[in-house]
Amino acid sequence: MVTHVAALIAVQQGIMSFSDPVSKYLPQFATENLIILVPGSPKDKPEYAPAKTTMTIQHLFNFTSGLWYTMPPAWDRQNAQYTAEHAEVNFIEKFIDSIKGDLPGVPLNFEPGTDFVYGWSSDILGFVVEKASGINLEEFFKRNIFDPLGMKSTSFYQTPNLQSKRVPLNHLQTDEATGEKKLGLYDPNIRLFETDPKKVRLHLGGVGLYASAKDYLSFLRHILQLKAGTAPNPILNSEYLAKVFEPALPPSAQKSLQGLFDIALEAALGNAVEGMWQWTVSNALTMKDKEDRRKKGSIAWSGWANTHHFLDPTTGIAVILQTQMLPPLNISVLKYYDELEKTLYAGLE
Repeated sequence: MVTHVAALIAVQQGIMSFSDPVSKYLPQFATENLIILVPGSPKDKPEYAPAKTTMTIQHLFNFTSGLWYTMPPAWDRQNAQYTAEHAEVNFIEKFIDSIKGDLPGVPLNFEPGTDFVYGWSSDILGFVVEKASGINLEEFFKRNIFDPLGMKSTSFYQTPNLQSKRVPLNHLQTDEATGEKKLGLYDPNIRLFETDPKKVRLHLGGVGLYASAKDYLSFLRHILQLKAGTAPNPILNSEYLAKVFEPALPPSAQKSLQGLFDIALEAALGNAVEGMWQWTVSNALTMKDKEDRRKKGSIAWSGWANTHHFLDPTTGIAVILQTQMLPPLNISVLKYYDELEKTLYAGLE
């Protein structure tokens, strides 16, 4: 959400626009460099056809670009920041090359603008903001969001003081002897995201930002205050704030987003509702009141380490749940999150 709000600020500043081709900033995304993979074709010999549609910044905002998280990734993005020590290495170019792999162009699931898929769109959007502004994503965030809102503990970088306050990452593991699941510390030998400002060479708009719970809630509270017209020192004007709460998907794309939620929520809670979800330029959007819970017009998303948030402008509240636990979308956490929401709304006057 931080990356997408930052990109909205960049549009507001006039340094880029929704209709700009992504290739204006990243030539690798020119239409002639994009290919559409044929659904169901073998992974070892994928079939593909040339793309016909220009990918725009709007497509990155609402995940209709066709970019998805390739599994397994062709390049280990966790180690992206320190795969080379030489300043002349173009890490953005290297990142895009990793998405291509051995294919002759950047692979897409569909023609841009025709469907929804969650994937690399936020990362590419972050690169576009860097190219348009001439500064890296950390600095753009700091000037336009973190400093104005007093968010002193949010960054791609971590000082020793901030690192000492970070809750250890846990991982739900299966005991080989008993078969029981239990929480244990994440394997310290697996390198996560580099946080040393002297080593970080790539800022990813989709992952890798560190924040305190208080800081992130300050960010969400500001969005609520903007919506209510009470925000001091607003970071977005009313025109661009409105897009944070407006549906941005065509019907075919909404169906795919709804399917994504049905899989997650039906498995965890058994309460998937048809037509419940849309996508804005930054978050999932609730299209109907949820009984005894958030209201129509609320926005929400979650992060890699089971970090969740939602904003309900009708009720006037923002909620976060931070767990620092893997794997993502853990069923136990989702059930707890649902109970938290239900209990909170039952206690509101």
